[in-house]
Amino acid sequence: MEKVKIKLEAKDIDLPGYDDKDDMGIDLRANDDYEIKPQCSTVIKTGVFAQIPKNCIGLVGDRLGITSKYGVYCLPLTINSMSSDEAIVLLFNAGKDSFFVEKGMRVGQLFILPAVKSEIEVSSTKKKK
Repeated sequence: MEKVKIKLEAKDIDLPGYDDKDDMGIDLRANDDYEIKPQCSTVIKTGVFAQIPKNCIGLVGDRLGITSKYGVYCLPLTINSMSSDEAIVLLFNAGKDSFFVEKGMRVGQLFILPAVKSEIEVSSTKKKK
């Protein structure tokens, strides 16, 4: 199991963690209140700064409840290893009504996955006449 170092700069919200012992995604919570209008997306700040281990990436993904009940989707985001940026959640409201995010609400999950860095080999891009 890889260790993820997390610094929480948000105030008055629960620490990020696993809701259940068998969960694979670390719950991310909103650091403020937001309104997401229909057919619009909004960046949700979490106040979480996660140091992803070397040779791993962090993927931010959906929470099933928000997606299935309200039609609000987490657009995929990747966090590279050793990044020091805040983990954000980009939510898109595919519904017909505004969706309200309350401070502390679980809005996404952070998955830590192993990654392999590949060597890039460029082939000729010239078209034959």
